[in-house]
Amino acid sequence: REDDDAAAAAIEARLARDDVPFDILRSEDDPVSALVNAGRLADLMIIAREGGLAGELALASRTPVLALPDSRALQVPVRRACIAWDGGEQAASALRAAVPLLDSCQMVKVISVIEKPGGFPATDALRYLSRHGIHAEYEEHERRHSTEETLAGAVAQSHAELLVMGAYGKSRMRELLFGGVTAYFLDEGNAPALLLAH
Repeated sequence: REDDDAAAAAIEARLARDDVPFDILRSEDDPVSALVNAGRLADLMIIAREGGLAGELALASRTPVLALPDSRALQVPVRRACIAWDGGEQAASALRAAVPLLDSCQMVKVISVIEKPGGFPATDALRYLSRHGIHAEYEEHERRHSTEETLAGAVAQSHAELLVMGAYGKSRMRELLFGGVTAYFLDEGNAPALLLAH
């Protein structure tokens, strides 16, 4: 508890200098449950990818999760962002949640990897962004090797600082057994910051 008190005091001192409204909450629940409860009336939950909680949190919470890489800070306003678009509900949720972060971007790309029929067409995503004053480019990539590797190559080529994506479009068990896009980017050390929504 003394360690918790010291950590809370340090965080409070740092946030007070930034002139940002905040609350420090304490909980005896497991970390995911505590964060979900604390985030019910939050616009965004920000967490480091290193702790391994980002994926669990994205599944458990209705609040979008911004998972930051351990090796570098995310500069705000974000300059370059990519949106992984497969036309699914999760991708649509992530896109809606990302609008405030995308608003001031110099470059926004909607990226699709051709493999999954159906869903919302990419033109709908572009139209939605345009209604919010965000003019995005569209890139369609043919799947080479895996979907995640194809997407990772496109994101790296764009020098994106932020990747917006739906979390766990396939079942969690299937991703655990066979791998998947969400798990890949959460584990990929060179991936940019991730905005996840389920």
